This record gives sequence, C-alpha cells and structure tokens, in this order.
Amino acid sequence: MSSASTGVLDRCPDITELPEKVMCRYVNEMQRTQIIRIVNIPQDFLERTVLPGDHLVFETYPDAELEVHTYEMASATLTAKII
Repeated sequence: MSSASTGVLDRCPDITELPEKVMCRYVNEMQRTQIIRIVNIPQDFLERTVLPGDHLVFETYPDAELEVHTYEMASATLTAKII
C-alpha cells in the first residue's frame, strides 16, 4: 500500500474481476478523530470513525483505496489516500 495526500478517483473495478478479500488494519496515530472510507469499490462500502489511538480491523479487496479524513475545529481535511 502507498500513501498520497491527494488523488483523482478515475477507476471503479468490477467486483466480479476482483480477487478474494484480505484483512486490513488501520491505526489512528494522530490526536484527532478521523473518518476512513473505501472510495473506489461501490459494492464494498466502508465508512468508519476512528478515534485517536484506536485501531480498526476490516476486510476488503486488494484494489481498494482507503481515504483518511482528519477532523479539526469543525472541518475535515483529506490527510491520506492509501492505495
């Protein structure tokens, strides 16, 4: 997996062409609340709030893109995109 702060969503894989799901783990190492979401696979919806210091284990496809939004002072900033 790689990380980037910005990116353009230009693909939406067909679920019938995807391999089996894999287990993933995300840890919020920041001191702020984060929202994570899978953005490129409509059939595999994931959107969760991850509090500071918490971790989330989830199952998704290897081609999934995970966006991480960090909340600060009533606004959200896209802080990472994990591909």
